[in-house]
Amino acid sequence: LLAANRDKHALELLKKHYGAEFLGKNAALLQKYEIGATLAVEGVPAAKKLLDRHAGLLQDSTATPIVVKVLWESAERPKAIGLLQGHVQTPSAGYADFALLAGWQIASKQPAEALQTARRAVERFPRDLAPRVLLIEMLMAETPNGAAGQEAITAYLRDFSSRPESLAELAVLGGRKGWAELNRTLYEIGANRQHDLKPLALAYCDALAREGRYKQIQQVLTQLEVQSSEESSAFMVQLRQRQVIASAALNDSVNVREYARRLAALLNRDPDGIELCRRLFGRMGITDAVAELSSRARTAPPVQTAAVKK
Repeated sequence: LLAANRDKHALELLKKHYGAEFLGKNAALLQKYEIGATLAVEGVPAAKKLLDRHAGLLQDSTATPIVVKVLWESAERPKAIGLLQGHVQTPSAGYADFALLAGWQIASKQPAEALQTARRAVERFPRDLAPRVLLIEMLMAETPNGAAGQEAITAYLRDFSSRPESLAELAVLGGRKGWAELNRTLYEIGANRQHDLKPLALAYCDALAREGRYKQIQQVLTQLEVQSSEESSAFMVQLRQRQVIASAALNDSVNVREYARRLAALLNRDPDGIELCRRLFGRMGITDAVAELSSRARTAPPVQTAAVKK
């Protein structure tokens, strides 16, 4: 449930089947789940209160990823970074822990430390795409458009040329950072290699959004929609989300509501998905979309969950 972002359902099951206290050999595991779900559903203060009650989790390496998130959001950032630095040196640390640490180090104005973290991730996971993309991000953060970053991009494209997903992995970073020219180049490379261009096009739109080029985004999204009549619902959800955001940026309230309705129709049997989109648009101040999704969420059919034995 937590992996599927169904945090509210997870929290309800925990409270229903285990009550206020977790006992036995799985107590720490259940406490970790409860804190993670509470952070997503009820916010930082409630999650911090739980962490203070279960202080033993600070010494539990399996709980470190969620513990440090609560500490970071609670403004205990040096403590969060310190715990995570120790965690990434353990065999149980995953790539996501390295990426989180590097991001926090950048946010704390520690670019050299972030770059070192990225290099360690590449050493730990030498065959994976994501650590190499993280290294590119950290090189570009320390020296934007510097030679080292450009060389890392060239090496990445060369080393992973046989893996079609490598372009999309780098394009996601380009979209998040607003590297429109890079993403245009990746799109052209994908066309030459006859790859699926739709994920690259979405990432290109993300990059254009960072530059405020929303009319161009609308044109790309319209072309994508014409070409995507038989695409998966997951792809169409991403497309609709961007259509809502682009329409809102252009003050087109009619299309904001229309695309929000279409998005809600895609998520008709996924109330948690509707809620996630509603929160996203709420943070962005797109009130028309929030209103549309809120009305749809009230009429969405309930999701059935399997029974859980005590």
